Amino acid sequence: MVFSGSNLQRNTNSISSLFLKSFSNYWKKHLSLFSENSVVLIVDNDADNLLLATQVVKLLGYCVITAKDGKSALRIIEKYQPMLVLLEIMLPEIDGIDVIRNLRENKNFVPVIAVTSLSGDVFRDEALMAGCNRYVEKPFLIDDLETAINQMIHVAPSIFNYANG
Repeated sequence: MVFSGSNLQRNTNSISSLFLKSFSNYWKKHLSLFSENSVVLIVDNDADNLLLATQVVKLLGYCVITAKDGKSALRIIEKYQPMLVLLEIMLPEIDGIDVIRNLRENKNFVPVIAVTSLSGDVFRDEALMAGCNRYVEKPFLIDDLETAINQMIHVAPSIFNYANG
């Protein structure tokens, strides 16, 4: 079979076009998965705490979305499916315990770290029993928050992470 210059060019363009389309679709899929999975939601009604947590998470290389109340947090979680939630327990309207219970009742097992000024075993136990994966008390050391975030993000999902699931 003999190919003329125009036939060869057309076939080459078709193969190149097919390759580029497949390659483009592959990267769109993987980059969109990466960008969706690099989102961390921080929920706190105190502006200073929200700013501090935001800076820590951004320094770790993740995208941040913030919410100041439980109702907004639930909407954002449903819409953006973040890879991790940092959740204050004392929130207006819907508190953090009700947020986490709502998530788990609706089979949403996004990892949640309670980051709260409520100290003591009673509050920690309530948050963990409701479905939080970790509990960090304020004021926290930045290293402690960083460690908790990295452990939640880099640990493979396990049934042990979802005691109430």
